[in-house]
Amino acid sequence: MTLEPPQRSLVVKTLDVEEAQTQFPGDKAMILADVMGLHGSTAAFNHKLRLQLLLEPLSYRVTCGGWWCGRRRAARRGTSRR
Repeated sequence: MTLEPPQRSLVVKTLDVEEAQTQFPGDKAMILADVMGLHGSTAAFNHKLRLQLLLEPLSYRVTCGGWWCGRRRAARRGTSRR
């Protein structure tokens, strides 16, 4: 799923694993226990997940769909506008 910058910003600002909803209360308790065990705190988990969401646009897949790869393709074809 690809998010536009405004959508990504909203997700990053409001993300909080403690506010997550599950169908069964036991599921949430299990998830929070795993988060605490793996990350030490829900705040640390939230921070890592926010950072990952912010860095995702820098991935190769997203970057090569943008203007940079278009310029590279045009340069290879000899149709680059400078």
